[in-house]
This record gives sequence, C-alpha cells and structure tokens, in this order.
Amino acid sequence: DIDVAKIDVITNSDEYAIEYNIMNQDVEYKVENDVLKIDADTIDKLGFKKTENCYVKIYIPEGCEFKNVDCTCEVGSINMKNLTVDTMSVTSSVGDVNLDDIVVNTELSVTNDVGNTDVKLANEEYSYSVSSDVGSVSINGKSYNGFEISKSHKVDNGPEINLVSATGRVKLA
Repeated sequence: DIDVAKIDVITNSDEYAIEYNIMNQDVEYKVENDVLKIDADTIDKLGFKKTENCYVKIYIPEGCEFKNVDCTCEVGSINMKNLTVDTMSVTSSVGDVNLDDIVVNTELSVTNDVGNTDVKLANEEYSYSVSSDVGSVSINGKSYNGFEISKSHKVDNGPEINLVSATGRVKLA
C-alpha cells in the first residue's frame, strides 16, 4: 500500500530486493508467512508537493510465480512486467497502470480512478469485463470511444480479467 510514489516491479534480478526514495520518509516492509508487505503512508506528511522523484522498486528473480499480488497506489504510476500470478489486484487513485507480458492463472482486477490502464497479457484466451466512464477502450486492437463504455467476453477455460476506469484510456491486449 503506497500513497505517493512510482511503483516498479523488476523481474530480472538475481535476488529479492527493495529500493525506494520517498523524500527521506521511511518505507515499512516485512516478509511474513512468505508474504511481502510494503507500506508507505506518506500522503499526510508530503501532500502532493515535489513527489515526481518518489519511487519504490521491487526486485524479483526471473521466473518466480505468485499466488496473490495486491498493489495499491494513491498517487503515482504502477509498472509490472513478466509476472506469472494466480490472482492479481491493482488499485490506483491517480496515475497510470502498465502491466506487460503478464500470465494470469485465475483472475486479474484493475481499478484506476484517474489515469491510463494498459494491460498486455501473455495468455491466449481469457474472459474479460472492461469499462470506462470517460475515455477510450481498446480490446485486442478494436477501439471504442465515448462515455460509459462497457465490453465483456466469456470463454469456458481461462482467467477472468476485470478492468475498471473512471477517467482515462483502457487498453487490453
């Protein structure tokens, strides 16, 4: 749970590691029962001033598979690439969400209030529900523009993908 920072998950590391810079604020993190928990409750201390250089980088060895990934960021972008997950939940209040080359076994849910959402899956087949109140929606190259766009597709065998945006572009490929 990160208040103000850019979040990058880097999957070509030799080891697990965390790197951060949040205006000299401490980031609390711990591993408990094989679960990494990161908390940077900084919005009350920093507000929205001078946060463009704030970041949290999470380094993960290549080839790791995860049961559950839950990422929340109030202000800042979220970038993840080359992950294999059973379930993943991503929530952003203000900022872009970029998920690239993600393998989802069961479910992916992304909620983005203000910002663009780009999701590129490594899965060939998946069910999806994609909605945007204001902005454009692009699904596998087909674009829809306007207000209150909602598109869905169901397959028998495949993960469930749910993308919700209040304001911003949503792209699913």
